[in-house]
Amino acid sequence: IRDRAEYKSAAEPFIMDSMSEYNREQLMAYIETAYGYAKEVVPELDSILENIMFNADEALNRKLVDSLIYETDIERVIRSEFGKRVRIVKFGGKANPVVATNWSKPYYKIAYVVADGSIVTGESGEYPLPVLGGRTLGSSTIERLFNKLEKDKSVKAVVLRVNSPGGSALASDIMWNAIRKTSLKKPVIVTMGSVAASGGYYISSAGSKVFADRTTLTGSIGVVNLKFVTKGMLEKLGINVQSVKIGKHALAHTSYEELNPEAYEIYYNEMRWYYRRFLKRVEEGRGLPADSVDKIGKGRIWSGEDGVKIGIVNENGGILEALDYAKKVSGVKKIEVCYQ
Repeated sequence: IRDRAEYKSAAEPFIMDSMSEYNREQLMAYIETAYGYAKEVVPELDSILENIMFNADEALNRKLVDSLIYETDIERVIRSEFGKRVRIVKFGGKANPVVATNWSKPYYKIAYVVADGSIVTGESGEYPLPVLGGRTLGSSTIERLFNKLEKDKSVKAVVLRVNSPGGSALASDIMWNAIRKTSLKKPVIVTMGSVAASGGYYISSAGSKVFADRTTLTGSIGVVNLKFVTKGMLEKLGINVQSVKIGKHALAHTSYEELNPEAYEIYYNEMRWYYRRFLKRVEEGRGLPADSVDKIGKGRIWSGEDGVKIGIVNENGGILEALDYAKKVSGVKKIEVCYQ
């Protein structure tokens, strides 16, 4: 079920045998933006694209990379880059080092929060399952964290790094509310990663200011809901599922029964409600008229570059630009990764 979201393509692999023209249109627009940006950075891109792959030495010769090192050489590079007065901290025994050039804790600070993964209700986590697994971004985790940040008087601004393709509508709304309440008391600067779309954009829209890279995949303002019906498959396997119920739509949410026209209409109306709520959140968070949000919504994805043009992103930039802006608006010169 897609409500006024012809560009919302998440369900297409399950309901269609070929790509829709809407999806083809938005994907072409996105990769053309990414290609244009890449051409600015790498003028000889066309000749590079003629090759399927490069080995490390060839990549160095073509100046696609600056140097060739092993992961164990990272600390040496960091020390040569930042000088002798540097402390390298390793979290949880992981190999990824964090550089701390400021050893003393400032009284006033800027909090840096990472919101990474598919959005779910409950706590954040990581599931090692193939295909369906991966990192999850939990509404309870983010809500608790932002409630703490809102009350912490030593935190003068928050930089929120969002890298999420979306997920649960309920979880997105819970996080939006917590982020929005904090942004009304202190600046919450959003910096989008490679993707901040659907629910990822939903929570980003609550920020005071939104930065995105020019090639960030964002937008996808729309709602999709899937219901798998397994009754036919079970029957072929010789499995006969029987049930008892009170209420004619008691099995509407199960995989044992297809939606009848009346149940479908109920589902559709709920989807319309969720979509209008999404528009209202973007309208409130970004200060855009609801009718204009609807025009740029409909599930369509946008590049970060186009996002600035249509108003869902404030500026193109990455983490460094977001941190610089946070320093400027908060007056705090020292940044500490105090929450993560």
